[in-house]
Amino acid sequence: MRKRFQLASQIANLFDQYLVFRPDLVLAWDQGKTGAADPKAVDHEAWQAALWRRLRQGKAEPHLAALWRELGQRAGEPGFKPANVPERISVFGISALPPSYLQMLCALGAFAEVHLFLLQPSK
Repeated sequence: MRKRFQLASQIANLFDQYLVFRPDLVLAWDQGKTGAADPKAVDHEAWQAALWRRLRQGKAEPHLAALWRELGQRAGEPGFKPANVPERISVFGISALPPSYLQMLCALGAFAEVHLFLLQPSK
């Protein structure tokens, strides 16, 4: 039983990482496609895509990658403003930022001031 729980935990962590770092892959899975550009990776990806679709089956609420895609699409619409966006967004002291987070902050920049306070070690 413990081994099954450990495996489930590792797969859940992997899917969480895909939502943040590979949202394009997860969105392709939602459409019944594969996101792998390398033909060798398609076989390896097939079981993950099938499991993802099975887990998402019957779920009405969108996942994180779908929400980010919707924000990016709607941000350019005239008159669109997401609810509860503060006037200023500040991000402090991060050493890495996934591309999807950066895209989200860029989209939010149309509605609020976005400030990044980053560490830049140098002499």
